[in-house]
Amino acid sequence: MKVMPIECKAGTSGKMKSLRLFMRNKHLNDAYRCSLENFSILENQDVQDDNAVRRIAINPLYAISNLCK
Repeated sequence: MKVMPIECKAGTSGKMKSLRLFMRNKHLNDAYRCSLENFSILENQDVQDDNAVRRIAINPLYAISNLCK
């Protein structure tokens, strides 16, 4: 079993600063965000952590049950 951080937001805006900082401090590469946005995946290189590639999967709030699958 792998533990992954999850951020839940009520709206569609936000920079996910705390989620990105948590991922950097714990050296995690994958996370989830649940919000009113559509399905998507964000990938970026963290230049402050040896160019580690961070992936954040975005799921709409109505599809939060899909996280277990």
